[in-house]
Amino acid sequence: MQNYIDLALRLDDMNWATLPSHGKKCFVPKWPDAGNIRPDRAQIEYWVKNATRLGLGKNTCHVFGKASPLVAVDIDVTDPVEARRIAVLAWNELGGTPLVRIGKSPKAALYYRKEGFYHGASSEYDEPRGNSVEVFATSGQMIWFGMHPDTNKPYRWLRDSPLDLSPEDVPVLKPGCLRRFLSQLPVTRDAGNRVNKPTRDLTAQLRDERSRAANPHHYMEIIDDQLSRMKSSREAKGAGTRSLTIVSVSYALTKRGLSDTEILALFEKHFERWPREKHRLTSRARIAINSARKKQSRRR
Repeated sequence: MQNYIDLALRLDDMNWATLPSHGKKCFVPKWPDAGNIRPDRAQIEYWVKNATRLGLGKNTCHVFGKASPLVAVDIDVTDPVEARRIAVLAWNELGGTPLVRIGKSPKAALYYRKEGFYHGASSEYDEPRGNSVEVFATSGQMIWFGMHPDTNKPYRWLRDSPLDLSPEDVPVLKPGCLRRFLSQLPVTRDAGNRVNKPTRDLTAQLRDERSRAANPHHYMEIIDDQLSRMKSSREAKGAGTRSLTIVSVSYALTKRGLSDTEILALFEKHFERWPREKHRLTSRARIAINSARKKQSRRR
């Protein structure tokens, strides 16, 4: 099996930045930053040299963000017939791509290039998470090479891999095509035949992400990544995630024993994205923190 030590510099030569990972988890300190500031050659050489000593793992992952040219459409469906149907729909609506990665079949991830990435202004993409199809463009990471922790078999590529292509060789995905594709996906329902609300999906997703933390430092990195993914209703076309994320993170951090000042400092850093709303958002965060503390005191 090819591991990070074997592949990282070759991938960097092809203009792909990658990090070492253990299974599906990345233990590199502040790994989400690699999605916004591309790691340079010296940093990648450091990871290659020290990955084993530091216990960073043998798998190879790619981090999404402003510095990444990619959009990934992750078809997280276990039924073979439904997975194929969605894959065909994606191929028809989004266009074909030579980069298709398989981890645990029939699940598959399709990779495209961001529109406008090499012209200084990447387009914005819808990024649903916690559903049968997830989209990664501004945050998160995905494994490219190594062993899948569930199958204990290597990740594989159907045609070409990033070892064969540079980012410029990957077809562009237009945001409108992605929206059209997402609008045609089936509506999921719960056991009572009720349409699953995105808020329920997001709550479970955030909680699940935090449960995978390897240590306290990693936990706070996950929290920071969750806050960086918050979107207003306007940004998400009516499906904003700020309010629910604020509530979820407030509960998690108060439970961890952080002070109000520490929690608000984390929030305010991310509220800088909305300068006109910062005061209102900070007030909302204070309310969420107080509510979380009351709930936890009642459970004692």
